[in-house]
Amino acid sequence: MPARCPSCGALKAQDIEVPSQHFTKNLAPLLSGQRKELKATLVHLWQDIADVELNISLLKEAVHSLIRKRDLLTNYAEIHAPLLQPVMCCPPEVLSEIFLWEARSVDWQSEMQEYRQAVILPGQVCMQWRQVAFSTAELWARLSCRLKSEEGGNNLVSMVQAWLK
Repeated sequence: MPARCPSCGALKAQDIEVPSQHFTKNLAPLLSGQRKELKATLVHLWQDIADVELNISLLKEAVHSLIRKRDLLTNYAEIHAPLLQPVMCCPPEVLSEIFLWEARSVDWQSEMQEYRQAVILPGQVCMQWRQVAFSTAELWARLSCRLKSEEGGNNLVSMVQAWLK
């Protein structure tokens, strides 16, 4: 019985034998003894082929399992590595000041879209940043909305005023 890998059960490559005698060297019909020998050799060969197919199957399963494990470990590392960044150790007060500095660097009246991004983006990074951003009242002290006169601007202004009361 050939030796198998204790971990995956695959045959060790050095234990797979290939017959050395070739009966096709001469084209003459086989003698009775040669026929028996060839038949026995072919029986062993078909068994070896079945073992090789089994090995291939086992190795494919092992590779698939290793790829899955690698993907899971990589996913975990990619998700958790940012938690070790120095900015993740900042006290909430420092984070709040950073968020305010970014929001103040944008002219909220002329660059409304950029201002919205500066205010909203920190709350989309992680739960800690979200809590800090939402609890920083000054980030939410301005309301920007674009009113077009053809959409009934006066009506929208009165609706906004009512909302803020």
